[in-house]
Amino acid sequence: DPDNSALSDLDSSKDDLVRAGGYRQIVGEERFSSLIASIYGPRSPQFDDFHENLVRVPFRHFLTTNYDLVLEASAEHLRGASLCSFDGADHAEMRRLIPDLRNPKALSRICHLHGSVRQPQKVVLSLEDYRSLYTPMNQATEATRVILALMPVVFIGFSFADEFFKRFLDHLEGRIQF
Repeated sequence: DPDNSALSDLDSSKDDLVRAGGYRQIVGEERFSSLIASIYGPRSPQFDDFHENLVRVPFRHFLTTNYDLVLEASAEHLRGASLCSFDGADHAEMRRLIPDLRNPKALSRICHLHGSVRQPQKVVLSLEDYRSLYTPMNQATEATRVILALMPVVFIGFSFADEFFKRFLDHLEGRIQF
C-alpha cells in the first residue's frame, strides 16, 4: 500500500516540518484542516491561570505563533469583551497594526503569526509553509520586522527551536543598530 509506505517513511523522518507537510499531503487538505481544528480548537477549560495573568499584563498587542485561541478566551473572560484577533496572513489587519504600535489609545490586538484554528487550512506548519512565509519578503514578515525593530518584545514559552524564526531574527539583528 503506497499510503502505508509513505506514512512509514514520514514517521522515521526526524524533521517535524517535513513530516507535517507529508501528512498534510497524504490525508488531504480537508482532513488536515479538520485535524488542526480538533487538536488546537477550544477545549475545557479554555485557558488557565497563566493565560489570565498574561492577559492582565498591559501589553499593547500580543503576537503569537500558537494556533489556539486561549488568549482571546482569557481576555473575554477578564474584560467581558474579546480583543481584536487576526491571523498573520490577514494583510489588511497587519497594515492597520503598524501605525497603532505606539498609539496607547489604539485597540489592543492579538496577531497569530502562523495562523489559527479559525482558518486551519492556512496554518504555518510544514517546511513549504515556513518557506513561503519567511523566505520572500511579504507584508507579514515586513510587519513582524517593523514590530521587532520598533517595539520592546517579550518572548514567552518560545524555545527558539524554530529555525526559520531564528534565521529571521538573526537577519533582523544584522540590519538594525541597537
